[in-house]
Amino acid sequence: MNKRQRIANIDQLRGIAALSVVLAHFAAYSFINNSNIPTNSYIEVFLKNILVGEYVNFGRFGVILFFIISGYVIPFSFPARNPIRGFIISRLFRLYPLFWASLTAALIVRFYAGHHVSIYDIFANITMIPDLLLSHRILDVYWTLAYEIIFYTIVAAIYALFGPLNLATARQGALFCASVSIAISMAQIFGQTIAGGDKIILISFMFLGSVIRKNQINLNRIFDIWLFLVITTIIIGIILRGYIHYVIFVYGNDVRFENFNSIIATHCLAIFIFIGALSWFDKFNSPFLIYMGYISYSLYITHPILMEIFSILNFDQIMIRNGLYIPILFTSTIALSAITYHFIERPFIRMGKSMNKSIANA
Repeated sequence: MNKRQRIANIDQLRGIAALSVVLAHFAAYSFINNSNIPTNSYIEVFLKNILVGEYVNFGRFGVILFFIISGYVIPFSFPARNPIRGFIISRLFRLYPLFWASLTAALIVRFYAGHHVSIYDIFANITMIPDLLLSHRILDVYWTLAYEIIFYTIVAAIYALFGPLNLATARQGALFCASVSIAISMAQIFGQTIAGGDKIILISFMFLGSVIRKNQINLNRIFDIWLFLVITTIIIGIILRGYIHYVIFVYGNDVRFENFNSIIATHCLAIFIFIGALSWFDKFNSPFLIYMGYISYSLYITHPILMEIFSILNFDQIMIRNGLYIPILFTSTIALSAITYHFIERPFIRMGKSMNKSIANA
């Protein structure tokens, strides 16, 4: 697979991930607020299972796919000159300008709706890691960005201490994170009060992406016995997390549509789709999916703002009753995301590249 095709494949995967999250959120909101669906009817069961997530949680599927993609791409994004500084600059200009624009819009919507947001919560959200600062997220979708920042920090620390991420370190990172999550899960099953298992297992998916990329580079293939071991360990970790949440209910009776089976199916599907896409997308190029990949970050962090706007204006119930909620939100989100991509994301990405070039030539 040449570099151009690999990039196209990754963009298509980003598009699939973003669309999965967006459509899952639209479908869930529309389903929950649709009073026309008879309770306990066959159609309710069908929609609940297929669209909302009792078989596969497509929102979580998209997030896990994003995490694997990050692991596949990010550790190999360090420039040759001034690698650490260049990496930090490129990530700052790639993520924060659009994030701050999204945060500003979300705050305006919240204030218009009469919601109180503390000064501390605002400043904590500006950092992109409010959860780590024991603050409240302005928008729920921001939770994934903190994990991206954590992974960037880990990868940068590895680079600073040991040089570029190698195959052995990527394997060790994936196995370590999954194994720690398994250990925490076992402790919880036996009655110990300990947290973090849900969080650290997510980092293992990022390292999984790195293992796959290094296998392609070093071994000229995707699969080897180590990758099988990494995937098996991660899946065991996911099975235990699902058992804790949805079988013995350590955290209480969860009211989301997820269940033990869907948690396992969702994470396995994300792994399968990622590896399958790298293996079989060579002759498949969808201009639509590629463009969705370009604007995937915008899709992800702008769609909940539109959902809140339509809800505040009381347009949502009318659209849901007439079957227009998902089509209108979907087209509106794509239109808004195209605007934010071309007028916020791309200019600041170019600015970051220009700054890195100036530093390299200094």
